[in-house]
Amino acid sequence: MGEEAADDQTPFLQTQPAEHPLQRTDYMDTLHHQPSPMSSSTSSYALGNRWMHFCHCGIRAPVKTSWTGGSVGRRFWVCEKYRVDDTCGYFAWLDPPTSARGTELLPLLREKIA
Repeated sequence: MGEEAADDQTPFLQTQPAEHPLQRTDYMDTLHHQPSPMSSSTSSYALGNRWMHFCHCGIRAPVKTSWTGGSVGRRFWVCEKYRVDDTCGYFAWLDPPTSARGTELLPLLREKIA
């Protein structure tokens, strides 16, 4: 009378979408960009996994590290065009807020290794 329904032990098959060329990267490369001042925009979205963010321009947003104010040592994503063409305004925090003790210690530790 037709095909039998699949039993509960049959693995569910999922097809993966074709990989977007902008999603191919070395994760360590995204973590080692030079520090950059921060923007105030908070819009964000992730494609593929939590390390890969694309700005509103469609460009992969690198991970940078803040060395200013109360966010010392805190990593964030920002548009590659930040401070060149601010029309995108993409910015998203990767790390939770830095603790008060971390804010005190990180600049001292950075001076020691510099």
